[in-house]
Amino acid sequence: MNRRAAVAGGGSLLLVITSLSAGSPALAASSDLSPTGEAAFSHLSSCISSDDTNTVRVQFLVDESLSLRTNDPDDSRVQALNSAVRTLADLDRQLEKVGKSVEVSGATFAEGYRDRLGWSDVTKDRASIDAFVQATAGYDQGQGTNYLAAVQGTRQAFGDTPAGTCRAVFWFTDGKLDMDFRGADRSNEAVWDDLSSRGGMADALRRAGVTVIALPLFSEAAPDNLKAAPLDRAKLQAIA
Repeated sequence: MNRRAAVAGGGSLLLVITSLSAGSPALAASSDLSPTGEAAFSHLSSCISSDDTNTVRVQFLVDESLSLRTNDPDDSRVQALNSAVRTLADLDRQLEKVGKSVEVSGATFAEGYRDRLGWSDVTKDRASIDAFVQATAGYDQGQGTNYLAAVQGTRQAFGDTPAGTCRAVFWFTDGKLDMDFRGADRSNEAVWDDLSSRGGMADALRRAGVTVIALPLFSEAAPDNLKAAPLDRAKLQAIA
């Protein structure tokens, strides 16, 4: 499966369940997604409905940088994550009828990447998943925003995925790469080059068959020094 990358419009993730001709459930993007985002969901939907698919795995990758206090002051990421979990649980109930299942995991990133929730059945392990979602409201103290670490961590998270699995990551971020933190050994430009170059980390994620949906946590009221510049947003869209 080839990766499709997209930045969704708005600060929330809204998913709906639709039915295909044979009654097989699929994911479809809501109207607030960009055309690229809709294409990504369409690609994921095709994977889900494939006869070769047994499991759907979705990772929630959430920015925990300090700038979220300004760029997502109302913790809209919690609402978006709750919406995604509910919808994936609905999908799981439909897929169960045809012998398929949905699993989710959770991770955060700032200067580095942190696993927060291992692969969990979206229905049976709901309490653990809900606890992770609620905890993200307090994940806003990290220094820096290291996309390279985020991509590397996500690639490893999907490393042991069995055959017959659809892979997707919902990436919540305020969109501003920031390698200005203690211990950083690369500049912003070097990380962008690594992520966007042929054979770089983004390509490695693509080869792993991961569909990537980037969900921006932007606030126009934020100070200019904390906002993601238009160029930063464009670069993020190019890789995720």
